[in-house]
Amino acid sequence: MTLFPKRLLIAAIACALTALTQAAIIYDSSPSSTGLDLYPSGDGSILQNSYTGTSFVAPVEFTEDVVITGMEIFTSSDFASVNQLVKILLFSDTFSLTHSFSESLTSVTPTTVSGDSRNHLVVARTDFSSPISVSADTFFFIGMSGESTNLGLYGLDSAPGPNVMGVVQNSVITGPEINLKRMAFRLHGYTAAVPDAGSSLALSAFGLLAIATFRRRFKS
Repeated sequence: MTLFPKRLLIAAIACALTALTQAAIIYDSSPSSTGLDLYPSGDGSILQNSYTGTSFVAPVEFTEDVVITGMEIFTSSDFASVNQLVKILLFSDTFSLTHSFSESLTSVTPTTVSGDSRNHLVVARTDFSSPISVSADTFFFIGMSGESTNLGLYGLDSAPGPNVMGVVQNSVITGPEINLKRMAFRLHGYTAAVPDAGSSLALSAFGLLAIATFRRRFKS
């Protein structure tokens, strides 16, 4: 009986392990998911933020352990371009800085928002070189700003409340600003717990390995 080809087995295992950590949108504060328009109405409403000046962060909390692998914000093509350097900042619930690192924008994708009059609206994304692990029920702030130039940022048209943005100056957050409302952004990543579908795939792959090993020993 022909043994299971080693190369195919290795490929199956690789696919299984990839499935366990498949990045997806794990936090969505965008117009499409919230049903909220960008604010305020009309053109010229974008916030200009830079790490070297004033920038902004948004509050986030997860109900399970997650790994954040990337972030994207709604902005204008006038401010964002592929390979542009950006700064990622994270603050704890006590407003202390926990992460500060630079990345490059990996994609700038044109998009539209229903009923919105803006031109050149894009989604600017960066993928983290070193993913960030966050425990369940941990409240924190996260933001993406320009590294040395302004990076435009849109917010969502919602009433002031617990999801308002915080203001950052010189890497120090001054706390949530009720007049800024909510940031339009998404976070990419995966849950730290192994998904059921991924677990099944992984077990299948390793099961094939066990069968192949058994057949090899039986034949010998």
